[in-house]
This record gives sequence, structure tokens and C-alpha cells, in this order.
Amino acid sequence: MSAFLARSILALIAAVGLVPQSSSFQAESRREGETCNTNSDCADTLRCETGICRGVAGARQSITDALGAEESFQNGADVVRLTHLKYYSDLLAEYHGKTGIYPLQDKAADAPVYVFVAHDWQRAKGSPPYKHVVVSMRDWINELEKGLGRPVDEYYDPQYASDGYKPNFYIYMVYQDTFFFAVHLYQDYPFAKKVAEHYNKLEISNKPNAQNRAADPGRLFGSAGFQDALEVPYKADFFKEREEKYLHFTKQ
Repeated sequence: MSAFLARSILALIAAVGLVPQSSSFQAESRREGETCNTNSDCADTLRCETGICRGVAGARQSITDALGAEESFQNGADVVRLTHLKYYSDLLAEYHGKTGIYPLQDKAADAPVYVFVAHDWQRAKGSPPYKHVVVSMRDWINELEKGLGRPVDEYYDPQYASDGYKPNFYIYMVYQDTFFFAVHLYQDYPFAKKVAEHYNKLEISNKPNAQNRAADPGRLFGSAGFQDALEVPYKADFFKEREEKYLHFTKQ
């Protein structure tokens, strides 16, 4: 797998002593009419206009403009990612309160179970080359709904195409009685772990410790730093439209 996903999985499973190795993940350029985040997502001379790759005769965006658009998108996307982390944390706590276990814990006695929280634009190729179980997003949502006794909404990373330096999806992992949930952020935050430039990882766990460096959900979400991060202005309508498009993706 690529270096960025390897680093993600390494931290997620640090507490259980497994060592990820290499595989391969690839992202393709988007064709005209397909959705995008920035111009770099689109093939050839296409431009990303209002979230769609479009052909614009003779159009060239300066490097400064391109970087500015990326920065603006990612700053807003980080607010959304943090909101989604809190949402899934609350679901996991509610599920545990009603069932006494975490989702898929009954399948994780002998090997870690992974769920890649991703929709059809965020599919990654490859898998960890060691004993493990990968459960689909659909099966995970069904398990959550079964334990909670109600339907649940689905939230995904607002970035469709991979930028090549950080994962554009979330990761849930459970092994025995320990779970992790990770999101990947563009900005530096005092509560996140810096992996590389514009790649910061934030993961929560019911058993955080110095080795796995995960955050305790209650302390994280109650901290002033986290609350301040949610107050950053961003284009809420733009991101809400993206959320609503995949709100029940696994039911499609």
C-alpha cells in the first residue's frame, strides 16, 4: 500500500503489535462532467468549476490561484472531518451502551477488523498483507443499525479524489475489546499527530495510551482547542450538499 495508508494503519494497530507492509493505491484523474475538489483532480486541460470537471477553452489557472483554492477547500473540509469524527464517536458510544460491545467486536477475537469509511469515489486498491478481516461499509452500517435499533446517516470525507499525500477516507478498526476511529486532516492541530506536510492524523479509541497515541473522546471533544477548530468559517452549504449526496450511500 502507499506510504500514507501504511502510516495510518500502523498507528491504528500499534496497540496490537501488527506490522503493515507494502501494497499499492492509485487515484485517477477525473473526466469532463465528473465531480472534483480542485483543478488538479481533472484530466488534461479541464478545470474544476462548481465541483464539476469542465472544459474551458484556453483556461489556465495560476499556481497561486490553484494553491489558494486548495487551501480554502481543505480548511473547510477539516471542519467537516472533525464534525464527522464526533458523530461517529457518539454512534459507537451509543452502540456500546445498548449492546455492551463495539460494532464487529464479535468478529475480532483473533484478528483486527477494518472498515474503510468510503463511498464509490474513494475506493482504494489493496489490503494489509497480514491476517485481518475487512468488512464493507454496508455491513458495518447494517450492524450499527441493528444494535441501535434505528437508521443511521452516513458521513464521508468531503474530498472525493485522492491528493496523493493523505487518505481521503476514514478508518474504523476493532480488535478484541479495543476500537480505533481515524480521520486525516490537512491542517496542523494541537490535538492531531503530524505525519507529513498537510497530513495530520487524528484518531480516537476507548483505550488510548502512550503507545497508540490515540485521543480519549471525552477529553478531545470537550477541549477548547477542538471547540475552537469547529468555529472556523467555511462554505457550509457547499459541504452540506456533498454530505447529502452520500447520506445513505450503502442503501443505494
